Amino acid sequence: MIISKDSEMDNSYQNSEIYKSIPAVKVYEANAEEFYFNDSLKLKYQRSFFKKHFLGK
Repeated sequence: MIISKDSEMDNSYQNSEIYKSIPAVKVYEANAEEFYFNDSLKLKYQRSFFKKHFLGK
């Protein structure tokens, strides 16, 4: 699971029992300001993020 996290937003859901009980194998946090899925200029950064976190490269 990838979370697009912004420090200026309410992230209190991460402390909830429901969130903590999600059976995800791993949770990766991405900076919301650098990780727009519809921004073609951010694709290189996103590719690097995925390679690092998913492939360990």
